[in-house]
Amino acid sequence: MAWNEPGKGSRDPWSKPPGRPPSGGGGGGLEQLLRTLKAKLGKLPSRSGSIIGLLLAVVVSWLLVSSQVRIDNGQTGIVQRFGYYARSLGPGLHLRLPRPLETVTKVNLAELRAESGTVHALTTDRGLVEVRFTMQYQVSDARRYLFAADSPVSVLRSAVDSQLRALVGRHSLDQVLGTPRGDLAPPLRAAVQKVVDRTPVGLQLMTIEIQSVEPPAAVHEAYAAISSARDESDVLQDQARTYASKVQASAQVDAQRLLEAARAEQSESIARAQSDVAGFAALLPAYRQNPALTRHSLWLAASGQVLAANAKVVDSSGQTVIHLSVGGRGAGPASAGSSAAPAPEVKDKQP
Repeated sequence: MAWNEPGKGSRDPWSKPPGRPPSGGGGGGLEQLLRTLKAKLGKLPSRSGSIIGLLLAVVVSWLLVSSQVRIDNGQTGIVQRFGYYARSLGPGLHLRLPRPLETVTKVNLAELRAESGTVHALTTDRGLVEVRFTMQYQVSDARRYLFAADSPVSVLRSAVDSQLRALVGRHSLDQVLGTPRGDLAPPLRAAVQKVVDRTPVGLQLMTIEIQSVEPPAAVHEAYAAISSARDESDVLQDQARTYASKVQASAQVDAQRLLEAARAEQSESIARAQSDVAGFAALLPAYRQNPALTRHSLWLAASGQVLAANAKVVDSSGQTVIHLSVGGRGAGPASAGSSAAPAPEVKDKQP
């Protein structure tokens, strides 16, 4: 149907009666709002208008400045839109939505951070030790570092504590206290890094050093006594080994000397026996010709040796007393007639 019928006047919905503003919606409403704002600003004094203009300029400038962010070298910017991760920014100048629409958190990836701590651990023989350590780490993934855990450093510290207790628990107390501190650090670092890799928190362990391994203060005196006794035992063992080596060397020298003396005596006895055998062999032809004369000659020679080797005393009866010496000691007096063997009877061999 037509909007304007004859005789009923204008029924155009877009027309307005005199003195009434247009009904809502569309561009007319926005224009009317701007006109109303301009009219109200026009009614203000000139001084108030300049202040509002200045405020608008400040707000616009703040919006422009807050939309820019600079990321330095070695840093990563994490952009959050309404609290959720949006993107990562590398080094340089970037644009973002003004706050509170977007916020940027800068994470320094080049910074070498340090942490130290003390761990109490039990050895295989139930000995308690106190281990002090220091470690250095870096942020390897900024997004994981901010969102993977409430406290990534606590996760790393817990990994160090657990792996250090496991490492100490595989050794005895003497082994832990006697092992150089530098030998415990490499396996500990490798074990901790494996745990951190399985629980990604955006951290990388760079170095870890064992500062000290000692008993706790509460039992330090008892361990000191044990250590002193162990040191004393080591000293005594060293002295015993030194004395044993000295005695063994002296015994070897004595044994060598006795062996050489025995060999010399053996050679001398063999030579003397060979000489006696040669002498008897030389007498054998004479003995075969005249045995009695040969025996008498041997008796005279033996008697001469006995008389020459022992003291002789002549008593008042005219008998000769001979003091026989056996092994360097006197065996007592013996008369010449009783102690000496009778001379063999010499008979000429008749042809």
